[in-house]
Amino acid sequence: MGKVRVALAGNDPVLLSRLETALASSYNDIGTLLIDHVGTLADLMKAKADILLIDHDPPASDALEVIKKVREQDPDFPVIILTPSDDGTLSTEALCQGVDCHANRDLDHEKLHLLLGSQIERLARMVRDRREARMADYRLQTMVQIADKRQSPFHEMAHFVLERMVEISSSTIGYIATVDLEGRTLNMFAWSQGGMKECRTSNRPILYNLDETGLWGEPVRQGRPIMVNDYAKDGQYRKGVPEGHVPLHRVMAIPIFNRGKIVATCGVANKDEDYTERDLRHLQLLMNSMGDLYDVANRDVVLHEAEKRYEAIMRKIPVAVALLDAEGVLVDANDLFMNMVGNGIQRNAALVCDDELTNGIMELYKECRELPAGSKRILHHMRGDEHIHIRSTASPLLDKSNRFNGAILVMDDISSEYEANKTLERTAHQLKTVDQITRHDVMNQLQALYGYIGIMKEVQDPGMSERLLSRMEHILDIISDQMNFSRTYQSLGVHRPLWLNLHNEVRAGISDSHGIDLQVDLDGLEVLADSALNKVFYNLFENTLRHGGDVSQVWIGGELEEDGSLTIIYRDDGKGVPLHQKQNIFQKGVGRNTGLGMFLVREILSMTDVRIEETGIEGEGVCFKLSFPPGIHRQT
Repeated sequence: MGKVRVALAGNDPVLLSRLETALASSYNDIGTLLIDHVGTLADLMKAKADILLIDHDPPASDALEVIKKVREQDPDFPVIILTPSDDGTLSTEALCQGVDCHANRDLDHEKLHLLLGSQIERLARMVRDRREARMADYRLQTMVQIADKRQSPFHEMAHFVLERMVEISSSTIGYIATVDLEGRTLNMFAWSQGGMKECRTSNRPILYNLDETGLWGEPVRQGRPIMVNDYAKDGQYRKGVPEGHVPLHRVMAIPIFNRGKIVATCGVANKDEDYTERDLRHLQLLMNSMGDLYDVANRDVVLHEAEKRYEAIMRKIPVAVALLDAEGVLVDANDLFMNMVGNGIQRNAALVCDDELTNGIMELYKECRELPAGSKRILHHMRGDEHIHIRSTASPLLDKSNRFNGAILVMDDISSEYEANKTLERTAHQLKTVDQITRHDVMNQLQALYGYIGIMKEVQDPGMSERLLSRMEHILDIISDQMNFSRTYQSLGVHRPLWLNLHNEVRAGISDSHGIDLQVDLDGLEVLADSALNKVFYNLFENTLRHGGDVSQVWIGGELEEDGSLTIIYRDDGKGVPLHQKQNIFQKGVGRNTGLGMFLVREILSMTDVRIEETGIEGEGVCFKLSFPPGIHRQT
């Protein structure tokens, strides 16, 4: 526990010097401090004295006033007062101030020394008991704090234990080093702050060779504690220290075991007094926890490696990945996900559902909460002028009680694959349609044409010949229309959709109004569509000319719907479409001519998922409604 320090205060230097000599020679465990009476309180606290022995010699000094100030700082501080005579009044006043002992300064020197020595010895025992109690409480408090820090990083716990180890042992420096017995190395893991401030070596190695290091390695090599109280003279362990290293005077070091194996070592150095067995016991009690902390260190290493692998996977995996907690907060996500979703989303915050993609993600997440196997779907949204198609999967995360604890989202941009599949399906459909027209419809017309030619060879009537030629000319017109349709139809979807001005497309499709009043109210509207969009309006107007009867007016305009879609309306004042034909009007082959015009209209619009329907009333004219979804129309 160290020596007991006695502070001597007063204005009689001869008396104080005599007392110091007598106490120092009689009691080896008492280190006396000569403190001037003036400023005694400040000097007393600075010197960390344990007992105050003060000479009261009025009027030159007022010890009672000093004692009062000392007791204000520490009510239990041990105090002995010397008085000029055995004055009962003064004794009473001193006792009221709380002094532990008073003595007559005029006593015979030998009697005074014996009296003071016995009292100091009594107070010293009390001081030691108090120290021991405080140290036990402090050590217990440290153990509790270590337990509280078990979930903290290992380096944080190790530095905390190290600083407490230095403080409890009254040392000035300390260290903790982990041990690799197979590699025969010491990893100097932590130094006390005091040691690092004092150490001036030009190069502080982290790894030490266990077989070459000096005293630091002895606890490991010998498997037991090492205590050296005179490092300069003890040649057994002294191998020298690097230039600039803190000089060593006293050293105490111990091995740290985990499951019967030495896993670390720690030590303290440069205590003012010799290290004792009691110091060693305190150090061992404190460091018992470090063996368990070694497991925590391994846990941290494993966790660190797992985190590195996790980060590497998140960084290099070629798909977007995100982790949402049970409340739908974005806990983590790789850069692909952040770039894909965009819209200013942030980690550790809920997704802001303000577009088609984030709304789709949250719907997927909600489904995942209810479905044990998770949820899958393809999400669609617009990025600039492009349709983006994302294959998305949400897999639930469950806690130990099998309760929903979050979800992992995996999202892959399959736009190229999706468009390629659609193109293949569309191409197959187009090839089949073109094949039907060229192999079936055109052949039928050619057979009819050959039949009329055969008849003309036998007919002598000029009138009949003229009628036959008219029919043959009509067949050729049909074949021409079919071939024109095939040429247009097979080119659909070859190129990406374009932003097209609707007003210009209408005017390009209807270049001749044939005397009909054509009103177009589409200024500034653009849509994302196939480049053949003008043929939609050509065929709609052609349908009006062929089947509308006495049509005087055609109106084409647009309306913005509540759901964000755009409806383009084509209306005339003709005969309209009979109710029984409305469902079939867009089928191939329906109609009195080739039956391809309205079919082509539907096919062109389907390139960008635009729907068309006829909602007019028979006798009041046609009303075709073209519905453009959100994202593929804009106002310029």
